[in-house]
Amino acid sequence: MARLKEKSPQIDTNNNPFIARTGNERMKVAMGMKIPKMLCGELIFETSVIILFAETTMGKSLFGFQLADAISRGESIGYLKNESEAQNVLYLDLENGEKVFERRYSEVDKIDGKETWYNPYDWSDNLKVVDLADPNQYQIPKENVVEWWFEHIVHLATENSAKVVFIDNLNALIMEGGIEKSKEVAPLLRKLFDLRRTQGYTFIVIHHTPKINQGQRASRNEMSGASNLSNLVDGIFTIRRSIYNEDESSRYIIQLKPTRYSQNVYHAGNVITSRICQIHPNFIGFELMELEDDEQEFKSEEAHLSRRGMESTK
Repeated sequence: MARLKEKSPQIDTNNNPFIARTGNERMKVAMGMKIPKMLCGELIFETSVIILFAETTMGKSLFGFQLADAISRGESIGYLKNESEAQNVLYLDLENGEKVFERRYSEVDKIDGKETWYNPYDWSDNLKVVDLADPNQYQIPKENVVEWWFEHIVHLATENSAKVVFIDNLNALIMEGGIEKSKEVAPLLRKLFDLRRTQGYTFIVIHHTPKINQGQRASRNEMSGASNLSNLVDGIFTIRRSIYNEDESSRYIIQLKPTRYSQNVYHAGNVITSRICQIHPNFIGFELMELEDDEQEFKSEEAHLSRRGMESTK
């Protein structure tokens, strides 16, 4: 019996998802596009979706606000170069609240045994900080929760003409925002990823991770929902505790997924040694350490995790 010829699928040419060009044609289009600039050395470029994750007390928000402040002023953080001019930045602070903000960015002294906060830091007007309203003033829908949050974030960014947006942090959306599990944040990241591709946004997303064994090397797998989230972003870096100078404030920063625009510069063999300190009398942030000749071992992640790394500095 003769086999019936299968019908070819009907294509709607007015609804075509593809653009076919020669290599030269594609190159010509690319040459007319803006070259993404560094915002924080090779860690963050414009038009990227980046995740910064770490466990509690590692200083994620401190670094986030320091970076947001630098971008809003067109400044760099130490040798982590910012190639962009001052621009509008939106920072969604969904967890810390106003009084934590005041404490971190004011001079602090004790007068008659009572702690006094004064001389608050003078922020650039290019930075807009967003808090969650009183829960009684809004209602999270039972359906399409991710879309609801996404639409509000985009509205805020558009209203404030901000192409750089910080979301601090994903856990606040998971715990208080009606999103029940880490994996359910994946659709939000997909939407952010699409928005950076079509409209040139940069998103820096801050994420908590469970407590980590101090001797354990940094890995993407430490991140909650890692298998779902790490493939949906352009870059990932983390902040870890360090034994450098036997100082509790010492940290190292390591890049776990490089962006599309650079190689992995700050890998396990070339981590960023830093410490949390008063970088201004009224500003707690990260100081990037310039290693001395006898401290070069601390370029390696291993030295930050092991007592052996201390021997060369004594």
